[in-house]
Amino acid sequence: MRTCLFKTHSHVNANLYQLTLGNHAAYADRHGYDLISLNRTYREMWWGTEDCVLDLLPKYDRILTVGSDVIFTDLDRPLSHFDDGEHNVFIGEEGLESAPLNFDVVIWSGAQGVRHVIERLRETRPRYVDHPWGLQMGIALLAAEPEMSRYIKVLPP
Repeated sequence: MRTCLFKTHSHVNANLYQLTLGNHAAYADRHGYDLISLNRTYREMWWGTEDCVLDLLPKYDRILTVGSDVIFTDLDRPLSHFDDGEHNVFIGEEGLESAPLNFDVVIWSGAQGVRHVIERLRETRPRYVDHPWGLQMGIALLAAEPEMSRYIKVLPP
């Protein structure tokens, strides 16, 4: 399965980006994932992730989007450990009822389902557009909708 680890950064979080780049590269390298990193404007960094995921779907079966403030503590655990082959978007349980800091790690798998989730994200954007964690909060809100449970899997901590 062709997989990439995708991260974006801007001048606002350049220091965090530099601190975590080695860790992200080590994780990607260990599992044979491509590492794709884009320097974008701050607004593009927050609101352009879904466009980047859609652009990457023709090349990759699985895309891991990772924030610059994330550190992998278990470099040996591959993404296949989380991907059950039934869902299309995987997020962590932490934050569903509070600030979803760890939603900054999302696994996107399967083109058709991912496209559907992104379409729904765009439809619901007014509900979360002003939230400090924007996209992550949008995914959390969708995950709470029963009809989205076939697409989004919330992983336990």
